[in-house]
Order: sequence, then C-alpha cells, then structure tokens
Amino acid sequence: MNRTHTPLSRRPVAPLAAAMAATVSLAVSGCAQDKAFTVNGQVITKDEYIKTLERQTVAAPGGGATNGIRSAIDQLVGNKVVLAEANKSNVLPSDDEVKRYYDTQKKLFAANNPSKGDYEKAMKEEGTTPEDVKAAMKIQLAESAVYAKKLGIDDNQIRDEYNKAAGRFGLPARVQLRMVLTAPGSPEFTQAKSQLSSKSADFNSVAAKINPPQLRATQGLLPQAIPSVGGMSGEIASKVQQTAEGAFFGPIDFRASPNAPNLKAWVKIEKKMPGLTIDPDAAKPLVRAQLVQQRLAQPAAQPVRDELIKQKLDATLQADDKVIAVWNALKTAAKAAGAGKAPTASLTSPAPDAGAANPIANPAGAPLTK
Repeated sequence: MNRTHTPLSRRPVAPLAAAMAATVSLAVSGCAQDKAFTVNGQVITKDEYIKTLERQTVAAPGGGATNGIRSAIDQLVGNKVVLAEANKSNVLPSDDEVKRYYDTQKKLFAANNPSKGDYEKAMKEEGTTPEDVKAAMKIQLAESAVYAKKLGIDDNQIRDEYNKAAGRFGLPARVQLRMVLTAPGSPEFTQAKSQLSSKSADFNSVAAKINPPQLRATQGLLPQAIPSVGGMSGEIASKVQQTAEGAFFGPIDFRASPNAPNLKAWVKIEKKMPGLTIDPDAAKPLVRAQLVQQRLAQPAAQPVRDELIKQKLDATLQADDKVIAVWNALKTAAKAAGAGKAPTASLTSPAPDAGAANPIANPAGAPLTK
C-alpha cells in the first residue's frame, strides 16, 4: 500500500518511516536473510522488506516521484551532514532544548487536535515513538541553528520578531464542531430535519446515522479545531459565534469548498477553546525557523545554501555496492538539476519557501530546510 504522510502537530516526523527503513538497508549488507518481522509465524526477511520498499513510489517535493530507498538515503546523508556541521559550529541542540521543543509541540498538538489530544498515542498510531520524534526534532533544530549562525540571526533579532508577531506564535481562539451534512431535498435531509427539530435532540446519535461515511464514523466530529475568527465564512461563522457550547443550529446552506455542491448542514458546538500563547523562550526555535526561511529565500543567501549542499554532495559513504549506486545516481541527478547553483534545500526537497507561514502550521517532520 502506498501512503503519503504529512507531519503530527499538525503532524510530526512524516519521513521517519523511510529514514528508519534506510537505516536497515545500510546495515544488512551480507545479511540478506536476516528476519525483519513475521506474519502469522512466517518470516519476512530484511531483503524482502528492502526490495518492497524500493518498489514503492513516494511523492517527491515539487511534484516528482522517487522510491523509498532513494529518498531515505538522501535524508540520512543530509541529517548526518547537518548534525556534524552543528557540532562544529557549537550550535548542536542540547537534550534540554529538544525536550522544550517537544513539550511545546505536544501542547500545540493537544490544543489543535482536541479529538485526539494524546500526543504519544497519536504517534503510536502513525508507527513512531517519542524517541523517534525527538531525534527528528534535534535535526530540525540543528539545521535551523546552523543556518541562523551563518546568516547572522541572533537572539535580539529573534526576540524582536517575536514581539512584532503580536501573538502569531501560538493558536487563536478555536471551536470544535460536530456536523450533520445532507443533500437538499434528499430522504436524509427529511430525516435529519425531523430528528433534529428539538433542541434537546441527541445530535451525536443522529450524526452517527445520517452523514457521509467519514463523518458517521466520528459521530460528525471534525478532527481539528477551527479558528473562531477567520476560520469560517458566511452564515455558519456568525451562528457559531452566537451559539453556546453544547448547543446546535441548522439547517443552513453549506459548501465544503467554493466548487463543492451545496449541502444542508446542522452544526453542534462541541467545545469552545481560548487562544494559546507560546512564551518567548518556548517560541524561540519557531521564530528562528521563520527568520531562516525568510533569509534563505533571498538571493544574497545563495552562498550559504550552496555551502551546506556542497557538504552533502561531497559526503563519503561506506556501504554496499547497491547503496553506493543509489547515492551516486542521486548526486548525478542533483547536480544536473543545479544543486549548489540554485536555492535547493536538499537533493530531493524544494527550494526555500519565501511565503512560508508560521512554522507552527508544520512544526516537525517536513524536509528540514524549506
């Protein structure tokens, strides 16, 4: 099964599965028949596992495609280069710094995903662990710190940016909703209108029966909280503001997107949540990452980008012939695409995003330089 992932908090460490698999591939030279795992007592060898991974097509930034092994080797090499450079520059994040960042992401995840709440449980569902996430966060923090030092971004600039952000580093007041959606004039609309005619109706029960399948499974609960201001438009926005927690309203006209069909909706206010402000110390890595992204998007930062890319391209691998062949092909493709001569963040990742929004929107697990 081909799966694409986007970071937990909103989502952490999407690439970890591929990175871990590549770690296995680098270690199995001469051990092709070692057991990876078993299924009903039947052995899946590491060789089978790696070959299957190689055949998986994964989305590459920029709209292209690559395979799992190629993508993972690229990431692993880049990670080692970043950590070595951070150590050399005396900006390698400490365990305490990583823990503070992890705790901040945990708080943000719980606030932004009240239906899931438990950060560690959500990680487990994604097939990862707190240790995996912290390892990925250390690399993310290290790369941001390396670039910040090379670009001359200091603590005073970070504090000034935080103060100018006026609360942008955090979460606004939010609301969690349950919905019942039906097509106008449909039998489901008639049923919902009848069953929800009383304000004391069991909304959750109705939502579990009369809804599209994905909403029936959650009794109409939307997975993420929505900003109370700016997160909705039209009639639903004003009614949400006017409706108390635990109450519902409807039917109203509703479109999931401008081109989506018009539906009739009933909306329950599951929970209203206040804004969440991140203090300056906890927000420091988020602010620094944003400043780094902005600077890297400027032409003057070209030499800084090129320096780290060149270190990656010049890395020496000691591995089996298969891994070396993949790495050489990756370097050849990167050089042909202008790596080191254009604002390329990694061999398979896109150029820095000048319009990157608050890093909280994608705080961990994306390609570490954007």
